Amino acid sequence: MEEAGIAIEFWHWLVIGFALASLETVVRGAVFFWMGVSAVAVGVIVWVAPALSVEVQVFLFALLSVVAVVSWRRYRAANANSGRGDDTESPPSAGAG
Repeated sequence: MEEAGIAIEFWHWLVIGFALASLETVVRGAVFFWMGVSAVAVGVIVWVAPALSVEVQVFLFALLSVVAVVSWRRYRAANANSGRGDDTESPPSAGAG
């Protein structure tokens, strides 16, 4: 697939996706992770439908990235206290008395 000298194959998206996801190990916030997941998803879509233009690929990446990041932030905000034990009393320690 080549338009105006630009050719993006499915494996380009996979490499970009894994690079973005691995960038999350040094930058906190889960933004790069979800952008990486979106890039891998576009890579799979391009693998299945290789006739997609570069513009459509970039649009899909942008759309999936925004949806993924916003969804993650809403999920995290809704479940901010679950699993931490902040809303329950902790049992007394064995040495207290």
